[in-house]
Amino acid sequence: MKNDRVSKPPVKELFIIFATYGILLIISLISINNDWSGAASLGAFYLLIVVPILLFGIAYLRFRDRKLSVYHWWTFWVSVSYFIVFPLILIILLALDHK
Repeated sequence: MKNDRVSKPPVKELFIIFATYGILLIISLISINNDWSGAASLGAFYLLIVVPILLFGIAYLRFRDRKLSVYHWWTFWVSVSYFIVFPLILIILLALDHK
């Protein structure tokens, strides 16, 4: 971002997005291995309650700025795509659990 000379880079937003998708991956792997724990419950709480509010706010704020740079554009679209990716992963995990 420094080399591209982006004004007001979305560093904090990207950190939240990377952490969110990382936690989603970890929770998915824990669910597949049937090794649930208290930390997994905290991660699930974060994904269900906190993340929709955070990512909706990021998407709302980045909607105006999405044409500033490719980083702003990707920040907007990845935060919006969470609302599609998360239910799909839940459906897949539930389908795997029933077999």
